[in-house]
Amino acid sequence: MTTNRVPPPPVPFPATINWTLLPSGTELHRIYPEQVPGNAFSTSADKLHRFSPIFAAGQAVPVLYACSSVEVAIHETFFFDAADRGGGIRVLRAKAIEGKCYSSCSTRRTLRLATLHAAALARFGLSAEQLTRSPSACYAHTARWAEAIHANHPKIEGIEWTSLRGAREPAFMLFGDRVAQEDLIPLGNETLIRSCAALYAQILAGAARLGVRVHRGAM
Repeated sequence: MTTNRVPPPPVPFPATINWTLLPSGTELHRIYPEQVPGNAFSTSADKLHRFSPIFAAGQAVPVLYACSSVEVAIHETFFFDAADRGGGIRVLRAKAIEGKCYSSCSTRRTLRLATLHAAALARFGLSAEQLTRSPSACYAHTARWAEAIHANHPKIEGIEWTSLRGAREPAFMLFGDRVAQEDLIPLGNETLIRSCAALYAQILAGAARLGVRVHRGAM
């Protein structure tokens, strides 16, 4: 087995998993398309992400990705597939940034999240390289783990894992059939990235650390 090959979730799925409580009042940071509110869940099943789309009763479960800081949000959005050495993305094009907003919201209540940090992954016999650090080519397989957690643990409201690029801080994905949009309070700081020099500078700094060239082009 190569380190990036993702095994399927076991059947039956474990009845006990690691979880944590995300306290009420936690600030969550997001980067998302400007056409939607900052606390909106995505219902699209058209594009693969690390832990979505997932399905229940034949329907796509709405999901929302968020991060513990703006730095993590930048890295999880734009540099998730940058390689440490060779391969991976080497150029970030302006169109990837065009039309993206940043904002943060606060949790209205405590949320129960499955944890997929190193110790929790070891419980499944997995490494981070297989599930939370694997390249985007593996997303069709990593999403099945989120689907299995959702299907077998109805009290779990999302997933927490360690961001590979974003200073090893937490990243989150919330299940929209268990967390309501109203459970996330917008903090009124929605900003279009192309119009914010400070946010754009943070993207450039992240690219420089990873050896990724930003093709500025016409925004």
